[in-house]
Amino acid sequence: MGYIFWGYFCLLFYLNFTFWNRVISLPPDFLGYLLIFAGLRQMTAESHSFKNARPFAIILAVLSFLDFICMIPIDTSLIFVFIGIQELLFLLMEGKILQGICEMETKHHFLPRGKTLQKLWVGEVILYVCKGIFFVMKMKIRTVTVVIFVALLVVRAAIFISLYQVKKDYGKWFVTQEKEE
Repeated sequence: MGYIFWGYFCLLFYLNFTFWNRVISLPPDFLGYLLIFAGLRQMTAESHSFKNARPFAIILAVLSFLDFICMIPIDTSLIFVFIGIQELLFLLMEGKILQGICEMETKHHFLPRGKTLQKLWVGEVILYVCKGIFFVMKMKIRTVTVVIFVALLVVRAAIFISLYQVKKDYGKWFVTQEKEE
């Protein structure tokens, strides 16, 4: 669970640098997706949903790596399609991870944080749909755009904090299991 948490950390908290008119994020997104993939490999025994999320993590790692090394020749008019595909894959991966957390909590009788995480995820999906609708309709309403952006930040922060709690719960359980053996 720790790798998944640190993968999210890399995706949420980063610094952007500009080199030769190219924005580079550090740590790069592909590192976050590789950490999430490693965490999903470890957690596969806990829930089949973690296994189902692995292909999304690998695809996102490859896409973000190619983007990082500037190998995806994208016309500027198609950049938003590429970003939309990445966002959709991320949401699908995240949904599977949160479903796996719910299954893991049921299996081990952890505090039920998974249902809250799933509700936050539904809110995140709704916000992404709204963002997409406003983009497709070419609406330049700054207030709505800012509200959606801030709401997405709040939802992502809440998911991140909840993931930290799940990581702590799972870590305590894992240590207890090792002592019993």
